[in-house]
Amino acid sequence: MIKGDNLKTFKIFVLSMILLLICCVGIASATDNNDYLNDSEYEINDIDENVLSSDNPDILGDDIQDSSENVYEIYVGSNITEDGGNGSYENPFATLDLACSDVNGKNNVKINIFDGTYYVGSNLKFNTSNLLMQSINGGNVIIKPVGSEKNSQSLGFVSQYANFTFSNITFDANVTGITSESWNWFRVIEGKFMDGKFYNCNFLNFKNTVVLSYHSPFEFIKCKFSNFKHPLWGHRWNVKAVYKYCVFLDHHDVVFGHMYTSQIGMLKDCWFGQNTLPDYAFPLHAFMESQSGAWVDNTCIVSRYAIFSIYENYLGNNKYEIVGRLMWNDSTIDGIENLRPMNVTLSSTTGEIASTAILENGTFKVSYTGNSSNNKVTAKLDEEIINLKFNNIVIDASCENVNPSENANITVTLPSALSGIVNVIVNNKSYSVVVNDSSLVNVIIDELDEGNYTAEVHFTNKNHVNAFILVNFSVSKVDDYQVYIIAPSEIKVGENASIIIEAPEDATGNITIIDKDKNYTKELNNNTITIDISGLVLGNNNLIVVYSGNKKYAEKTENVIVTVDKYDPFINIISPKEAKVGDDVDININLPTDINGKITVEINNEKQNLTIINGVATLNISFSKEGHYVISVNFWGNDNYYSSENKTSIDISKVINNINDILNINTFKDKENPYIAIKLPVDATGNLTVTVGGKIYFKNLVKGSAKVTIPDLTLGKHSIKIEYSGDEKYESLSKNMVVSIIAPKLTTSNLAVYYMSEAKYSVKLTKENTALSGKTITFLINGKKIVAKTDKNGYASFKINLKPSSKKYTVTSIYNGIKKLNKITVKSILVAKNLKVKKSAKTLKIKISLKKINKKYLKAKITLKFNGKTYKAKTNKKGIATFNIKKNMLKKLNVGKKYTYKVTCLKDNISKKITVKK
Repeated sequence: MIKGDNLKTFKIFVLSMILLLICCVGIASATDNNDYLNDSEYEINDIDENVLSSDNPDILGDDIQDSSENVYEIYVGSNITEDGGNGSYENPFATLDLACSDVNGKNNVKINIFDGTYYVGSNLKFNTSNLLMQSINGGNVIIKPVGSEKNSQSLGFVSQYANFTFSNITFDANVTGITSESWNWFRVIEGKFMDGKFYNCNFLNFKNTVVLSYHSPFEFIKCKFSNFKHPLWGHRWNVKAVYKYCVFLDHHDVVFGHMYTSQIGMLKDCWFGQNTLPDYAFPLHAFMESQSGAWVDNTCIVSRYAIFSIYENYLGNNKYEIVGRLMWNDSTIDGIENLRPMNVTLSSTTGEIASTAILENGTFKVSYTGNSSNNKVTAKLDEEIINLKFNNIVIDASCENVNPSENANITVTLPSALSGIVNVIVNNKSYSVVVNDSSLVNVIIDELDEGNYTAEVHFTNKNHVNAFILVNFSVSKVDDYQVYIIAPSEIKVGENASIIIEAPEDATGNITIIDKDKNYTKELNNNTITIDISGLVLGNNNLIVVYSGNKKYAEKTENVIVTVDKYDPFINIISPKEAKVGDDVDININLPTDINGKITVEINNEKQNLTIINGVATLNISFSKEGHYVISVNFWGNDNYYSSENKTSIDISKVINNINDILNINTFKDKENPYIAIKLPVDATGNLTVTVGGKIYFKNLVKGSAKVTIPDLTLGKHSIKIEYSGDEKYESLSKNMVVSIIAPKLTTSNLAVYYMSEAKYSVKLTKENTALSGKTITFLINGKKIVAKTDKNGYASFKINLKPSSKKYTVTSIYNGIKKLNKITVKSILVAKNLKVKKSAKTLKIKISLKKINKKYLKAKITLKFNGKTYKAKTNKKGIATFNIKKNMLKKLNVGKKYTYKVTCLKDNISKKITVKK
């Protein structure tokens, strides 16, 4: 039995649960349609890695911005009106209480807060399903409790299905004026919800309260927890919390405390203010008996945590670079840059160093100057203190000069046998050699280009012994070497001079030979190459030979002289061996291209002088008589070439034509009589004689052509003799042949078409299977006369615009006395059926369809006449028109009687029967 104060407490608990149930029912419309979040369904690793890795706090509001509803956005800050503001940017709400009241019932809310301190004096319940609360531009926003011993202060939600994100906000539990350590708790979030995220937030001075409550999942990204004297969690149901890139400082109690049921937490990639894992990172175990009577274990997973270290780099001249860095306890650094920037305190009693440094992106670098043999630097990051001791020694280094194909050897001399690492930097490249108890080290440097170099030599070891020295050396090319040249002492004009060049065996690069304004360049191959030089002039030619050099060898230049003498030129005569009388004959004379001068051409004792330009001359000549002609060409010679002569010949004959090529015979008896014609070149003379049927027809050629017309030649075959007399240029021709005089052919056919198909009726006119174009064809059809001309393929046509008929139309095609009769059938496109209907039927549907025309249905108006009444309808896309005959019309019909209905589409119509039944 429950008695006394316990009974009173129990009644208050029951009443509270009833009120909570009523509130949950009342706000059902403001929640999402998600199922209740089962504890067993949430795993600690279910983290949005995109959110965790983002540097942009706005990304945490995507769950609001991506909603199908509009975002409701308000501002909190210094208001300008006495009513506490209206939530706009210009006049924000003065308090979070006003903002909480304003967003009541809004599904997607964004609260932007200006810099300042804001107090929470009660349990604020936000009635929204999605909330993003953030400081403007990541500013300085602080939320504090009023500090009341009578009631608790917190933020929360009406709906247990709500989601929230807080970004760039400081939650400070420190309250002045309250002396009791047991005042009611200030919880950042009180109550249940679906999902909660904190990004870049601070939690300070929580002395006697848990920060959060209930079993809803939390994510803390880049947050800082400082001066805690109480667990962040406790006295509540299951909690799943993840801390990513968070900082924990000055904690006096565990992060996860006692719970009614088990809780799971993950401390992932965090800094605990020291290099060892503190006790407060481990939860309390088996602290309190749960409602079921079982003891509860809490689980806290620390996946990785940060470790701080510093080391020195000796720069020489008593100057050092002090480098501090954070890394994870597993020696990795991925994501270390996501930790917040932190201040590191630096000091030294042996030299000069900055007092503070900013540890940002996991590292910092500062300069230190000190000439002590035992240097010391102290670095303090939060609670971790590191004392770094180091000293420097004097070393020596030397390097001999080398050529570009050799490796430089830097010899480093230590004061005694030491162990460590010698690092040499030359030309921005680093070389490292491990030293094991030795005083002499050789560092081999890669091949370098020509130039002067300074090497930085560093020595360091694990005992923080450092040394630094600079050593200078040069890389120079070899210039004392031989390039051998083999060249001809004399060549003829127009010949190429082959120059052989031999360089050292390991030489690479190019050889260039310069002849006045001409350059000849070739790449070396096996150190010996040959270069051909063309276009050298008469006399001595001074050639400059240049080897480009390479990494090892410097450039070298040599001279060689090549003498050029006169050349005996060959005259190449290009002329046809045969030609016809009157042909234009080109005689082409070719000599070397640099010859300009005179030549003499003699043909059968007739001489003609020509000028040679760039070694070419052409003589164009026509022969008036047949015969054999000798062509002799003589070059007179010049300063570069001796005189020379050459001969050739050509045979000239009369022109022989193929009579079939010049003959044109018209055997088509049409508007003109048959004729025979020949056509030769315009200079042909003579006459054309045609013998046929015992008659001789004669015609002289005019401008190489003649045409003989043969009148009254009947249809059929005739023997004809054709003769061309010939002249001095053209051979005579003769041919016997049989010709047929024929009439043209008119091809027609019968045709059947559908009404409205826009079909054409066509005929074809040919002569000996050759199409006749441009001829006039006359058509007679249905009492009309139509005239059309044949196209290039011999076709003439007209469009058929006739209505459907059970009779065939007769079409007559006429050309030049030729007449053809054919039939054209025009078919109906209407389709209807004989129907049966009951007199008692409510309605009669009559479907009329059109046949496809050119593979598609026509859109048309259909008229139906039935029993003295006219109906009209349009066809659908399938060419069907539907008519509904209503019951009052069917009642007028007589049983057993057949009624005719007539369907009309333009000039097309059909009739069908409807039989009336009982």
